[in-house]
Amino acid sequence: MATVADLQAQDSQLDKDELAILRSLRRKLLPVIALMGEHKARILDARRRGAAPSQRSLDGYQARLAQFTEGVSKAMAFADLLSRIRFMNNLEDQGGEFSRGSSIIYKSLNEQLPEFLSLPFLEAVEDLASRDPVIERSAEAVSAAYKRHAFAMAYSTNITFTNLIQNQLTKTILEGGKLSDVIANFRKEGLADWYAETVFNTNIKTAAMAGRIQQSKDPDLQGFIVAWRYFAVKSRTTRENHRAMDGHMASMDNPVWNVWIPPNGYNCRCTLIEVTRPQAKKMGRYSNGTFEDDPAPSVLPDEGFRQSPAGNIYTG
Repeated sequence: MATVADLQAQDSQLDKDELAILRSLRRKLLPVIALMGEHKARILDARRRGAAPSQRSLDGYQARLAQFTEGVSKAMAFADLLSRIRFMNNLEDQGGEFSRGSSIIYKSLNEQLPEFLSLPFLEAVEDLASRDPVIERSAEAVSAAYKRHAFAMAYSTNITFTNLIQNQLTKTILEGGKLSDVIANFRKEGLADWYAETVFNTNIKTAAMAGRIQQSKDPDLQGFIVAWRYFAVKSRTTRENHRAMDGHMASMDNPVWNVWIPPNGYNCRCTLIEVTRPQAKKMGRYSNGTFEDDPAPSVLPDEGFRQSPAGNIYTG
């Protein structure tokens, strides 16, 4: 039987309709990724031959890279803001202290998501945030954070994407193939799909978690949320270090959350669940304004995820 905490963990995730819309956006970016792959392959092949890449390839790659990172960043802003609203909705269900009709706002918002995704970046963020008076205070910060993230993402995407195409080019040439084979195989072998899926899964979960973390710091919530509980989805594919963290509880300002805010690896399904003051008192772990933390964990997140990407969205 599911516990209250388990139900909270499930409710904190984006629902099926929202994920379907995000996947639709991801599919729209697949042709962009395919063109990125084609342009980058032509650039790298020219350099391999000691020739200068064509301006058309250089400009085409930069334009598609900007289009891709803006699309992902917009989806992240959506996930961040929607996660905040779901978070507040959860708290209403628990304590009644924050009854502002979030469930009504959430329902009307959910019906208009396709419209939101078609708006220019800044307008989309302001429109989504304006649906809730508490969330609206965050609009400017959210817009700034994900615009900044788009620049950083363009840099990191260029590096990882260049390595991906370089490996495909080297492999194909060594096997006696040519440039056209690299371009065709990038589309045909599902590399574009794989890349889009990995980037979207990780970044959307990062943004959703970042939104919840930031919303928990809202002045209206001070003293009501006192700790976080780590929740790992337990299955055959759950990584052992993530499984070891399942159930770990610590106060919101504990240093453990500088490291262990999900996602803690590629395609990580873990999340953090808020522990409210009434829940902590019921557990016998809260007295004199202090939550009794679990001992520091002896495990670390996956390589490359040890500086808490979700925790750095608003500070990086």
